[in-house]
Amino acid sequence: VVFTDSTGKLAQDNANFFFNDTTNRLGLGTTSPLARLDVRASDGITPAASISATSSMAALVVDQSGVGDIFTASSAGLPRFTISRAGNISLPQNSQINTTGTLLIDATGTLSLNTTNNQTITTGTGLTTLGGNLTINGTALTLAGNSTIIDLTGTGTLGINTTTNRAI
Repeated sequence: VVFTDSTGKLAQDNANFFFNDTTNRLGLGTTSPLARLDVRASDGITPAASISATSSMAALVVDQSGVGDIFTASSAGLPRFTISRAGNISLPQNSQINTTGTLLIDATGTLSLNTTNNQTITTGTGLTTLGGNLTINGTALTLAGNSTIIDLTGTGTLGINTTTNRAI
């Protein structure tokens, strides 16, 4: 691709700005573009692309009219995060979702973390609370609801409608 440099002279830099007229593909940072637009960075310092907007619309709109996925993020050639054409989010097996705030899945697959609607699920601490009615904490099991309390501790004591457990 021919362009003018900073002094106004005609120039070209095929290694960094290449158009393949046979495949109608534009390569930025490559002479072998793999898609209609192929942007690559190899300096290890800057991102391959940056999108920024001051707009009342989305900064980036991706429209998939074909049958493939809408978006796939990969690392070292392995897919890490995919949004399917149906809008489903897929993560590889054994992936983690880390959050410091609220994670809500509903309509109505109801899973809420760190919310005020008593649908809290906390993992990694040995404490699991579902809807405020079931608590499992390491060595204790507590069932509670409508003033009925069943408490079974790891020490072999059981309490039913009382705060004082008795040995079994």
